[in-house]
Amino acid sequence: MLVANYLLKIAEIHIETEDLISALPYVLSSLCLSEQFHYQSSYFLAIIRLAQILLNFELAGRAKSMIEKIMTVILAEHSLHLQSIAQYIYAQCLIACINQDLQANRKQSIDWQDVLYALDASRIGFKHLQSISELLNVLQLMSYIYNIKGDILMRNKCAEEFRMLMILQEKNKRKQPDWNITYYSRYIQLNQQEKENDFGVKHSIISIDSERNYPEETSTLMNEFLVDL
Repeated sequence: MLVANYLLKIAEIHIETEDLISALPYVLSSLCLSEQFHYQSSYFLAIIRLAQILLNFELAGRAKSMIEKIMTVILAEHSLHLQSIAQYIYAQCLIACINQDLQANRKQSIDWQDVLYALDASRIGFKHLQSISELLNVLQLMSYIYNIKGDILMRNKCAEEFRMLMILQEKNKRKQPDWNITYYSRYIQLNQQEKENDFGVKHSIISIDSERNYPEETSTLMNEFLVDL
């Protein structure tokens, strides 16, 4: 299970940087491992990430059906975090399906209220878990949809909550020390000390050698001086 989750973490990093081609092999590898060893939570999360990748290849219908097949089990048996992720990605699938209908001048098969229902469930979950970064993504998308619907009051409410969370996130960042910089600075200091110690040892060795060779060199020069005389 650890390997499957590790592969998913790598895939999520690539997804966040919009490098979906690089993320796909990690998702598929995690999916195969989870299915082989019956790690259901990792398997479902891999399905969700695969659906997220398919969205970017304009396969919204396929992505939507993939999540719908596992959504009932996720909501009934799995963690609140997995439920919230599933609802958020499912909302993205619904939005992509609506956009495809609009582009093709077809009758809209999905109502915006269904999207908001999924997003609100995701918002409640992430808020309960105090997952600020994921909650910010949900609120941003909700504000966008309320703006499309013309519900200015709810749009402004979501935008205000988004702004407050951004301020809170910045405050939390300032309170926490950057351990990477601290350890990196410590590493540089230790390296400098080691170099200085090495230089001191080498210098003392050279000084000892020079002191040992000095009488021999002095006697040689004295002999040469006497010969000249």
